[in-house]
Amino acid sequence: MKIHHLLLAAFLTTSPLAHGRCNDQCGTNYNTYQGTNALEAIMTHNGAGYSNTATGEDALMSDSEGFHNTATGHRALASNTTGDCNNAFGAYALENNNGAGNNALGDSALRFNVKGTNNTALGSMSLAYNNADHNTAVGWNTLFYNITGSQNTAVGANALYSNSAGTSNLAVGSGALYNNTGSNNIAVGIEAGVKLTRGNYNIEIGNEGATNDSNVIRIGSHSRQTTAYIQGIYGVSVDSLTATGVIIDSSGRLGILSSSASNTEQVKPIGAGSKRVLALEPVTYHDKADPNSSKVAQFGLIAEQVEKVAPELVIHEEQGKPFSVRYEAVNAMLLNEFLKEHRKVDQLSEALAQQQKEIDALKTDQRKQSAQFRKLNR
Repeated sequence: MKIHHLLLAAFLTTSPLAHGRCNDQCGTNYNTYQGTNALEAIMTHNGAGYSNTATGEDALMSDSEGFHNTATGHRALASNTTGDCNNAFGAYALENNNGAGNNALGDSALRFNVKGTNNTALGSMSLAYNNADHNTAVGWNTLFYNITGSQNTAVGANALYSNSAGTSNLAVGSGALYNNTGSNNIAVGIEAGVKLTRGNYNIEIGNEGATNDSNVIRIGSHSRQTTAYIQGIYGVSVDSLTATGVIIDSSGRLGILSSSASNTEQVKPIGAGSKRVLALEPVTYHDKADPNSSKVAQFGLIAEQVEKVAPELVIHEEQGKPFSVRYEAVNAMLLNEFLKEHRKVDQLSEALAQQQKEIDALKTDQRKQSAQFRKLNR
């Protein structure tokens, strides 16, 4: 074994590709180097590091106690002294590192990392300024400005590019979460979440997001997706005590209508305004977009007709044309008309009851008068 190590050392020092130096320490500590100043501290000053491989000028030049490191490229792991189990492939990869368990592949990948551990950077300039732990960057400039943010995963060129301190983000796609510096965000798709800046707990799938998004879910692009299908809803029973109808606004936001006193203002009776609902014309119709429309007729109102009677009940499409009807508002107006008629019936019933009392009183008086008249005629 001793002879084998000496032969290996002799090969490395005489090879035309070898520009470094190797002595017996190389053999005993299983270090391998090739290039000017590669493993300089160990080879020249008998450092304690072992099982290191350095290929390239200044590669692992400062290592003195680190072990199981591999550096390939100009100044790869150049400043590492005690860091262990690092792999650097590419010029300046992990150049300033002194952490452990890092993997860098690409020019200047993890270049300025000093103490960050267990990071993986695959791509030129990926995680270039990182100094935190447990980050994964795949692609050119991914997580480029990350410094203290940890447990981030970015896949795609420029993904999470501006993140500096945000944690636990996932960005998959070129430019995904490019401007965001918040935490706990998920973005999937090219430039997904690119408009986010400091938002947290967002999920952006195929959507650019909005500057002030936080705790928001956006799926699909307004200009690209025109139809949505979600399985696992139709035919599934829900809690009848808490279930309510979900509606959508023109921006694609889902939700329910709130009528809580805490969420309302300027509350006043509908009054006579609901009378217009009586002029609406309920119809049956078939929806041209429904492939089964010829089988089942729809019951409802025609938006154009409703707009002539009560414009506030009509929902318009982007071009401003009538598209649908606010049936929940129609129901409220019908209820108001029903209650008005009901109150009229109550008033009429009260009047009839009063009239009946008066009639009964008259009958009683008449009986009394008849009895008195009979007494007088005896």
